[in-house]
Amino acid sequence: MNTRQLLSVGIDIGTTTTQVIFSRLELVNRAAVSQVPRYEFIKREIGDAANLLI
Repeated sequence: MNTRQLLSVGIDIGTTTTQVIFSRLELVNRAAVSQVPRYEFIKREIGDAANLLI
């Protein structure tokens, strides 16, 4: 299986607070070698999360 890892940053800007979350995503290619890649998420690890006051 062909797997890939991505580092993701999520930002939520609300009316009173802003939140930031970092996570590591692992994807696997479920398609055959001769087909167009079809990636699926197989793992998610939350690295760090924070509430920010602006």
